Amino acid sequence: MKVWNVSGALALASLFYAMAGLAALKTVDDSRQEVVLYAAAKKVVSLAPHLTEVLFDLGVQDTLVGTSRYSDYPEAAKHIDIIADAFQINVEAVIARQPDLILAWSSGGDSRALLRLEKLGFPVYRNEARKLADIGSTFVRLGTLFDLKDRGLALQARFSRQLQRVKRQYADHKVKRVYLQISERQLYSINDHHLIGQALQLCHATNIFGKEAMMVAPVSKESVLVRKPDVLIISSSERGFSESLRMWGQFQQFRDKIRYVDSGKLSRPSLRMLDGIEDLCRQIHSSEG
Repeated sequence: MKVWNVSGALALASLFYAMAGLAALKTVDDSRQEVVLYAAAKKVVSLAPHLTEVLFDLGVQDTLVGTSRYSDYPEAAKHIDIIADAFQINVEAVIARQPDLILAWSSGGDSRALLRLEKLGFPVYRNEARKLADIGSTFVRLGTLFDLKDRGLALQARFSRQLQRVKRQYADHKVKRVYLQISERQLYSINDHHLIGQALQLCHATNIFGKEAMMVAPVSKESVLVRKPDVLIISSSERGFSESLRMWGQFQQFRDKIRYVDSGKLSRPSLRMLDGIEDLCRQIHSSEG
């Protein structure tokens, strides 16, 4: 059966590298598990849209042989076979592609299917950026598995520089009290530990739900009203923003305070999140002056 070749090939590769005195490509993922490849990754399955974007950031998009639903940026990502979504992995489709690396998001996806693939010998890298700086680290770690660590380091440095530039740019601005909505139908916001909550702090803003225990928490219209935010930021699609604009526009005190940020830019921990953060800060402070 073809799949059993995976673990056998890894064993043979390990022996070859040891005999040849060659160094394996090693890194530690965000679950603190070591991931080892015996050659640069050539066939990769990405099980999260942001990880698909990271591979494009690294310039290794040609290695992608399968992605997850909503991997829609950049445009070329739409043309890669979809073999998973947030709830289910098509294990047979993954096996058929014989990837030498699977990228997964720790907080989402089909964990049982992922464990099955690991037992079959497929290397899995689990990603979970808990701090904005971790996005930069992801470039380095994944770059290592493609034998492109220098490229990863360059992207990490670029990401860090731009975060610091944003922080300096808004350091002297008046602090704004912000409500940030991340859903289109039900009302959900984020606390200060969430990546977007950390972005709000860079923008010199106070998150009115920043002290909530849950990183993503349901809120009510009444709880927003009583906190009297200076700005309402809707992180959504344009269609979702239109719906939110109608809802919050019913309240006279909010009509001139509602702003839009593209959720695709702001919610995915890839290089593009920098654009989302910069837009977030601009929207928060747009009424100054």
